[in-house]
Amino acid sequence: MTALARSLHPHPGLCYSDNRRLTAVKSAFWALDPLGEVSVIFQLAIACGLIAASVAIQAFFMSAGLRVFRQMEEHRADILRRYPTVVTVAWVIYLIIPILFDVCLWAAFYYLAQTLPSFEDALYFSTVTFTTVGYGDIVLGKDWRQVATFEAINGWIIFGWATALMMAVIQRLYFRTDAQPVDGSDG
Repeated sequence: MTALARSLHPHPGLCYSDNRRLTAVKSAFWALDPLGEVSVIFQLAIACGLIAASVAIQAFFMSAGLRVFRQMEEHRADILRRYPTVVTVAWVIYLIIPILFDVCLWAAFYYLAQTLPSFEDALYFSTVTFTTVGYGDIVLGKDWRQVATFEAINGWIIFGWATALMMAVIQRLYFRTDAQPVDGSDG
């Protein structure tokens, strides 16, 4: 085995020729099918758990952010009317925070499952997959490819959700029916 292959191997202490030992190690941790591969049902369960956690993160941030926005509408409407661009930029940056948590969650899974050799590679792969860019310069092994497709689906859903939240706030800031001009004139 070459030095490069050893460095990329998920279990550096084992060589590829020692398949029985590798399968025994994997079996102790993952639900394997009779061929020694991670079962599709197990992959689906992991993907669903990660998606559920991602949705919970997004929902928490959405609820907290909208609560603050409603309070500003009630108590600080003057700021919203005077500085809609600043509020929009702050809202967009705020919505990026849960996306970063989501990407890190998936990266942590890839790293802890030893699908990639380093957390840096896992974070890069997760970012490329979650954003559906998909460069293809780092790929998962056959056992975990299906999980990555669910991360791409998760990213697609979360970005759609974040876009809807951005548009909701933009509509409230710029297209209010009760909005009065800041300078007090009628037109």
